[in-house]
Amino acid sequence: MPPDPYWDDDCDFADHFDLYPYPEPDDVVDIEDLMDFVISYTNYHDGVPARGSGQFFAVALDPGGAKFAPTHAPVAIEANIPDRLSAGEEVTIAFRLNDPSGILGLHMVFNLSDNLEIVKVNKGEMFNTGEKTFFYKDVNNGSLLIDGVIFSENGFTSQEIAEVTFQAKTDITTFSLDNVEMLVRDANNQDVEAVFNTEITKTVVLPTEFSLGQNYPNPFNPSTSIDLALPVASNYVLNIYNIAGQKVETFSGYSEAGIVNIIWDAADAASGVYFYKVNAGSFEATKKMVLIK
Repeated sequence: MPPDPYWDDDCDFADHFDLYPYPEPDDVVDIEDLMDFVISYTNYHDGVPARGSGQFFAVALDPGGAKFAPTHAPVAIEANIPDRLSAGEEVTIAFRLNDPSGILGLHMVFNLSDNLEIVKVNKGEMFNTGEKTFFYKDVNNGSLLIDGVIFSENGFTSQEIAEVTFQAKTDITTFSLDNVEMLVRDANNQDVEAVFNTEITKTVVLPTEFSLGQNYPNPFNPSTSIDLALPVASNYVLNIYNIAGQKVETFSGYSEAGIVNIIWDAADAASGVYFYKVNAGSFEATKKMVLIK
């Protein structure tokens, strides 16, 4: 029997760019090939006619003649990031897709700065579902690649894509993840407009010891601020005295560890020198301030 003229000993992957497959080999296995697999899988399970018949065959032969508009509104990939990191400090950031329904695939590449490295990457809740999913990560030469797909025309049902733990190699005074490449695909294998949004979480540095700050402004008229540093949760009392030693104002309360800001409005007080004294736990301190009207 003569050899089959259509037999090829080599098997290759090939991309296509619409709902129905039309092979365009590019010598790379990537998100495009994943989407080919997903679309073919979902088409089969949705009862689309087999290859070689009807509309499926006609569209497959004419990739330039059949285009599909995106079926999904623009989406955002979101993350809360710190404003800074100290050398050696680690932070775990969750990346979320704000509207996952109808999204079948996504691709992200983070190009990191030299002072940041990846410690670990965990897949997010969107891949822990009853549907078949695929999650791929690759950390290489200062970049992180994440690819993910779901084998369902309904798309993902959860928002969390991944949790990534970063570590600072040096002190980072302004943390950012600006250099991000993204691709998001809908059920028609069409690009969905996507943006990357970050919300900065201000880093709270807790005091290491009790301290009473100098009021500001000083001299003042008619109000001034006083900061009290608490390294642990504490009750506190701050009394203000005039030059004669008479108590003219009292502030008291309870606060978790951090900075307590107290504002004294001295609109009804006379000009002159005043003293403020604080007690918090075993800590006690007194400072002087001047009211000038």
